[in-house]
Amino acid sequence: MLVVTAALALSLAYVLRQMTRLPVNNPQKFRQLGGRSSLVPGQRIVVCLGASIVHGRVCPNFVDLAATRLPSSAFAFVNAGVNGDTSYHVLQRLDRVIACDPDYVIILVGTNDVICTLIPEQWRMYRGNKRLPSPPTIETYSTNLHQIVRRLRHETHSQIAICSLPVLGEDLKAAGNERVRLFNRAIRQICEAEEARYLPVYEQEASYLAERQQSNQVQGVAFKPVEKEILRYSFLGTIRHYLLQQSWDKIASSRGMLLKTDTIHGNSIEAEIISGNLITFLG
Repeated sequence: MLVVTAALALSLAYVLRQMTRLPVNNPQKFRQLGGRSSLVPGQRIVVCLGASIVHGRVCPNFVDLAATRLPSSAFAFVNAGVNGDTSYHVLQRLDRVIACDPDYVIILVGTNDVICTLIPEQWRMYRGNKRLPSPPTIETYSTNLHQIVRRLRHETHSQIAICSLPVLGEDLKAAGNERVRLFNRAIRQICEAEEARYLPVYEQEASYLAERQQSNQVQGVAFKPVEKEILRYSFLGTIRHYLLQQSWDKIASSRGMLLKTDTIHGNSIEAEIISGNLITFLG
């Protein structure tokens, strides 16, 4: 029994370590390796900024995917994604991004803000684990995102793009996606006010889902705003990926989903959609 318990504990510790490991091209590592001085002439710095979807440890890494599709002599990618971050957390660590002296910054953050507005218990967890000072709202999100863009505009020479938030669950009529659309309207307004590029990730994902759901006459799996169920569903997916070596696509398919593995994080198709938007912007 002790052997089984120890093996289970080691397995869970391994999964947690894999989930939280920072990208090898994180901002601190990039600066330690010399930053801009380490680049070849003409190479431009691209920072991708956000939370777990950017971090790429609980879903495919779209930053790395975009990097493989573009010439390395032209672009150096920095992954500034951190699991679980809200717009507040991204604003607090913006100095690390500015210190990279980026030529481009692509922002994808807000899914955790949305979830906190749907699940009060999530905010209480964030207050304890992530030191979030107040419950996220669409107003605080807009304020934080405005400040992020303005600081980047004034303290760097970078071109800035903001991705619309991906779908939350695959039922486009459910409350989760209604809330996402409200946040995306705020993103579009900020892009217009701050002259940032709007990257239509949600719109492309919604079109992809609607076409396939209509042709198959099925309704997508909805995001369920229950904190314990979300944590269990997400963690079981990462166990299957890191311990059983199952692909994110297999996990998504086994759960009856086309884009998502756990209604929050995506599979390789979502990564292709997001990376495609990055490539279009950088092109």
